[in-house]
Amino acid sequence: FGRGKPQHLVALATTIKECDKILTQITAHVSNNSIKQYIRPSLTGDMTALSHKIDSAIDLKLFDGIIRKGYSDDVDEARKLKTDTKTIIDQIQKKYKEETGIASLRIKDSKHMGYTIHIAGTTHRLKDS
Repeated sequence: FGRGKPQHLVALATTIKECDKILTQITAHVSNNSIKQYIRPSLTGDMTALSHKIDSAIDLKLFDGIIRKGYSDDVDEARKLKTDTKTIIDQIQKKYKEETGIASLRIKDSKHMGYTIHIAGTTHRLKDS
């Protein structure tokens, strides 16, 4: 309980679609209109919308995740941070160099301390603001 995989969501979406097909066949063979009116709305409801939402969100063939690009801005941003970390750190380093005037400023990644700022030499005068 509490743990699901993307494959389970895709299976749920597939099941919902198959149930909809079965309900279509059942209602085609029921002659009583009051039963027809009860079956479809009460059993499908928002399930078709859920099926479409799952289909639009999940792609099991993706290499870097399961949520389709463009489905969620937050997920897209997190994916970009994961894949473009070097570029982002380089941009931050460039910004800090320009703001401080310290040409030897470097941002390095340490397995034990995370990202750290290194400055070569012993004396630096900060750029006037």
